[in-house]
Amino acid sequence: MPKLDSFVSDICDSRAGTDILIPWIRSFFEPLLKLDGHTHPLRHFNLVVSIHSYETDQYAVLDRLFAEPVFAPLEMVSIVAKGSNLQKLFIPIELLGHKLPFRKLKVDFQTGDNTSAFLYQAN
Repeated sequence: MPKLDSFVSDICDSRAGTDILIPWIRSFFEPLLKLDGHTHPLRHFNLVVSIHSYETDQYAVLDRLFAEPVFAPLEMVSIVAKGSNLQKLFIPIELLGHKLPFRKLKVDFQTGDNTSAFLYQAN
């Protein structure tokens, strides 16, 4: 596993839904959970994704993953969620902040013209 400082994935144009992509991302990092007392140098995780209201539960997978002790050095999880329908765009923040400390979370919701409709960033 490479010693990544940052991980950026722009899967906004993918035809696969987050129900496929989020578990794939988890499988990429899963071997790190076996580091047994060591931490990984990953500091920043950035994800750009199209979102559909029926897929929001998938973000809890990331929440549980990055709450693992091996990711203690992680400073920021940044998610840009894009969609055309503002009403269906919101990821319930509690799905991401249950285990992952809020201070490490930034979520930017964008409409089709790339303007931010809502930005959540912990202080």
